[in-house]
Amino acid sequence: MGQFEDLRAFRKIVELGSIGKAAERMGVSKSAVSRRLSQLEARLDTSLIKRTSKQWMITEAGQQLFRDGGKVLEHYEAVETRVKKNSTGLSGEIRMSLPAYVG
Repeated sequence: MGQFEDLRAFRKIVELGSIGKAAERMGVSKSAVSRRLSQLEARLDTSLIKRTSKQWMITEAGQQLFRDGGKVLEHYEAVETRVKKNSTGLSGEIRMSLPAYVG
C-alpha cells in the first residue's frame, strides 16, 4: 500500500500548497511526507515538484499525476469500500458432519 500512500501524500501537498500543511493534515511529520514524495519521484524517475528554499512549483509530470492519480485513488477507494461492505459478515452454506448420537 506504500504506493497509494505516496500518491495520497503527493496530492495533499499539491492541494494544501506545502509539505508542512500536508503533514499536519495527515498527522505525520514533515520528514515523513517529504520522504514519501521523494520515494514517489524516485519510483517514477521524474521530478514532480520543483523545490527551492522559498517556493515550489508543480512540474508538468506532477500536474498529470495529480489529475490522473486522483482518478486512480477514487477508483481504488470505491473498490475497497465495496469489498469491506461485502465481507462484513459470514455468508454461504455451512455443512457439518456430526456423529449420530449428537443429533
